[in-house]
Amino acid sequence: MRLVHVDKNCDMWNFAIEEHLKLDNCSRPKFQPAKEEKRGVVVAQSLRCVNCSFVTPLFKLYEEIRKPGRGRSAAVQNLELNAAVTSTSIGFKKLRFLLAALDLSPPSESGMHQMSQTVCDKIAQLSSDDMNQKLLQASGLEKNIHISVDTRYNTSGIRNSRRTGLPTATQSTTVAMEKQTGKNYIVSAFTQNKLCPKGALLRSKGDQTATCPGGHTGCIANVNKLESLSEYESGREIGRNIAGAGVTVAYCTTDGDSRLHKGVAQSIQEANPSHQVKRLADLVHLSQTQVKRAKKKTFSPHLFPGMTTKKDRQECKCVLAADL
Repeated sequence: MRLVHVDKNCDMWNFAIEEHLKLDNCSRPKFQPAKEEKRGVVVAQSLRCVNCSFVTPLFKLYEEIRKPGRGRSAAVQNLELNAAVTSTSIGFKKLRFLLAALDLSPPSESGMHQMSQTVCDKIAQLSSDDMNQKLLQASGLEKNIHISVDTRYNTSGIRNSRRTGLPTATQSTTVAMEKQTGKNYIVSAFTQNKLCPKGALLRSKGDQTATCPGGHTGCIANVNKLESLSEYESGREIGRNIAGAGVTVAYCTTDGDSRLHKGVAQSIQEANPSHQVKRLADLVHLSQTQVKRAKKKTFSPHLFPGMTTKKDRQECKCVLAADL
């Protein structure tokens, strides 16, 4: 099975038939593929006549995106497929298995990884432009916005609120949502990353100079593996992105134990020293804090006159905390 463009395929067969009619030494043409070049998930083919020596040139049975300069232009289908894989969690290995199960010739994994660098840069640029557009749309004419910021880690060791598994995390993604339009647009995002497959490969081959981040070409890590993932630094980057668009932050809603709001406020104040960013606590952490304080609070002995024992008074505290 081959993935071909119908119009391009018709053009190839029409060309073969018309050119073969110009020959006088063959009156019974019989065409079959002469040569095929696999280019990702698409192909370039030529036809030949088995009854004579007629051979067509290679036809690109796909659409391509023209690029300036030298080199082969990329096929539209290869770029779209790579963009789809990048936006999902299927991965290149499972994609090749899926294409092979459909009897389609799978592309090489190295070629897809090489193309993904260009595709990821384009996706990142489009996402950044879209977030800036949503930021300006939500901030309005006053260029002032209320955001909610939180960070997610790639750790699987989270068990409870006191044991988050953060020391085992190698990546974190911080997202800022606007809270003014009611649509919760993402207006800024920042990722901290300790992982760099290329750097790990070079070090496994004995290249001790290939340190991360930035110690070799193509390094994708922005945090050293011995450093900790800092929510403060993530907040700083979020604040820089927002301040770079000429927008200030009026309120920043974060976790109660997070330093995200301090990082956001620091960057906003660097751009506008007279502006103060106010912090708000989210409802989940605010309610948890109220419950903890209610359980630890020392009540007056006359508050519950009917409760004579310590156990009874403790149960009343728990009931009060549950109502909060």
